[in-house]
Amino acid sequence: MGVVYLAFDVELDRAVALKRLHSEDLQTEAGIQRFIQEARSIARLNHPNIVTLYDFDQDSQGHFLVMELVKGRLLQEYAAGLDGAD
Repeated sequence: MGVVYLAFDVELDRAVALKRLHSEDLQTEAGIQRFIQEARSIARLNHPNIVTLYDFDQDSQGHFLVMELVKGRLLQEYAAGLDGAD
């Protein structure tokens, strides 16, 4: 549904994950509403295995989520290890 970027919050001096909608989803009201619902759902959750949502906003490029940055392997690296070699 979106693409996630490594970003830096200059106000709080910390690295964060910034998630934006894919451009095709930005063009539909339904896509925007799903993204808003995702933000609301994440905001209600508090669990060690779920990232923390810090902010939800929009700018000239559209809506975005600012979330806790979780360091680890790329999904492709993890999936490659599922063949038993890792």
